[in-house]
Parts: sequence; C-alpha cells; structure tokens
Amino acid sequence: MASRLLVVASALAVLVGGLCPVAHAERDHLVGYKVKDIDKIQPAGTQTLTNAFGSTSCTLKKVKFLLAPSEKNVGDDPRGGKAAKYVCWKAKCDGALPPPQPMNDQFAVHTLETKKTQLVCAPALAECESVLGGFCWFLGPLGQDCDTVCDDNDRTYDAATDTYAGSTGSNANCQAVLNDVGVAGAVADIGVCAGGGLGCYAGPGGTRCLTPPTVSGDSDPGAARLCACQ
Repeated sequence: MASRLLVVASALAVLVGGLCPVAHAERDHLVGYKVKDIDKIQPAGTQTLTNAFGSTSCTLKKVKFLLAPSEKNVGDDPRGGKAAKYVCWKAKCDGALPPPQPMNDQFAVHTLETKKTQLVCAPALAECESVLGGFCWFLGPLGQDCDTVCDDNDRTYDAATDTYAGSTGSNANCQAVLNDVGVAGAVADIGVCAGGGLGCYAGPGGTRCLTPPTVSGDSDPGAARLCACQ
C-alpha cells in the first residue's frame, strides 16, 4: 500500500549509507511504501552495521517499508546518483548515533537531531521470473527495451537474451522460457521484425525475430520482450 514520501531521518541517515553515482541521476529519490511481510520472516541473531558515525548492533523485528528509486518532477534534481530498491526492517538497536548536523535534502535545509535508530534498510533485488538455461529472465511490459527491463529490476543486460532465446538462440529455448514466465502458445520465427532486433518476445502467442540481430535497446509498442539480466 503506497504511503507518502518517507522522511525517516534516524534510519536513513544512519543505516542506508551513500549511493554510488551512476547514470540516470534523476532517479535518486526514494518513495517509501508501507508493506506487510506475507512470509513473516524473522532473521536470527544480531546484525552489526558500521558507517561514518560508528557501529550499531540491531535485532531485526519485521519488515515495515519498501523503498523504490523514483524520479522527482521529471528529474529536476541532478545532485544524486541512481538509487536502488531497499527493504526496511523495524529494528531494536544499540550503538553510536550521528551528532546534530545541517542537511540539505532539496526540500529544505534543516538541522537534524537523531533520537534513535529504528530501521535497517537492505538493498533488494527482484526475483528472476525464470532461471531456465542458468540465466535470470524477465518479461518486460509492452513497448519496453531490454536495457530498461533489466535496469528496472536493478540488473544489467545479459547477452543470453540473444544467444539463448534470441536471433542466435533457438525456437525451443524461446518457447521454453516464455512458457516458464506464463506466456502460452507456440513460438514462430517471423523473419524480419519491423521494431528492430527484438529477439524472443510475447506478441500474439510467442514470437521470435531472426532479423535484425537481437540487441538490448530495441523495442516495439506491441511487443513484450523477454530479457536475460544479470
């Protein structure tokens, strides 16, 4: 369930740490969603986290939030680097706290006084939709290229998109992976793809392009591309 943008000073300042600057700097904001852990996982033991403020020992209680990288106002803040997804746990912690310090978070310049540590946020990856052939597969939405599909799942493009299921792969592999991600129907080679090097994708049933060669950056409004990501 979506919540308002979270400002959890004690947890994010102490435990999330710096995010490495890469491309897509506009996706440097984090939107927080309050969540419920359906599996009710309870980690054992104490976790020790160390950062610029010292060490903190925490016992994790339950998952409270999912933080998702987001673009604010079409990327109007170029200062940060691309964020990752985080799962945040409510935690009971002892240890060092940051001293009061001025912070500029674009919304305001203010001095933050830390009261306690109450969240531990860990970077999270989306589970592969299929692992056939030993690769991690995702079926993207209509009109999306594989660079974007992999990036949205915090991964990078894998050439197996081409060599296993694409133009230099096989119909059998394409169909097997499509079936495994929930696309029914037989795969047919259609020769030339007007949308470019789409490789294996979901159209009417399952489809595979031989020409042009499969590439990561091509897309078509009517194609949901099958992408290997690593």
